[in-house]
Amino acid sequence: MTPLVWLVTGCSSGFGEIFVHSLLARGDKVIATGRNASERLVHLAGTDAKILDLDVSCSQDVLNGKVQEAIKFYDGIDVLVNKAGYLEAGLAEEVRKVVFIGSTGGWAGKVGAAPYATTKFALEGYVECLQKEISQFGIQAIIFEPGYYRTKIFSAQNCKVSAPTHEDYNPIFAAMVAGVGAVNGNQRGDSVKCVERKIDVIKSEGLAAGRPMPKRLPLGPDSMEIMRNKCLETLQMCDEWKDIICSTDLEPEIGEANNKKQGQYNVTA
Repeated sequence: MTPLVWLVTGCSSGFGEIFVHSLLARGDKVIATGRNASERLVHLAGTDAKILDLDVSCSQDVLNGKVQEAIKFYDGIDVLVNKAGYLEAGLAEEVRKVVFIGSTGGWAGKVGAAPYATTKFALEGYVECLQKEISQFGIQAIIFEPGYYRTKIFSAQNCKVSAPTHEDYNPIFAAMVAGVGAVNGNQRGDSVKCVERKIDVIKSEGLAAGRPMPKRLPLGPDSMEIMRNKCLETLQMCDEWKDIICSTDLEPEIGEANNKKQGQYNVTA
């Protein structure tokens, strides 16, 4: 397969950094990005990746300029791995695939995780809309929903919590802090395997060889369980409440109802 050019955001650590090493090992070309790249991406300086300073919170005009700067490295970009924010607006006509990293937080809420879950639920809806909008251009988009993996997301540096202003919430807050501490460093997921599976799916290689890329994909047994349970719960609710759910249409006009009734007996030769 012809080597692809990947632009990967958020490469200072975690999945982004792993993407860079895994893609280079497969012979692909990588443009690694991050804020304050000269300091935060110094660990990638010895690789074959091109380094680009990029803050995805900048204005769209600045991002558009960065996109053009990135394109100049290899005269194009095939895949955007958009894990640090919204960058695809300036790349819609430049790439073949757009990859988003969601999480189980976009499928199920948890105590104390409202701000995080809000962004992930929003991302799910955003990607669904984007998929419909860009498919006419032959561009594919996918969102991966990984479960718990051994990254630094639950580390003290990344996980910021604020004490509640009402004492009634103190027990819940204490339980949440203890839960985060218990998770950090004990996640069952292998981060390298997770990234390798993502690349397999995007390139239709390895375990995903011959399979069309889905619109979304949970990764990890824990993620699949959360997604499956949410779907089953929703289907059960639809079945149990069908009579009420389907009882809100306008009543048909008398003439319309008669026409429909007569139509049931019309037979054409």
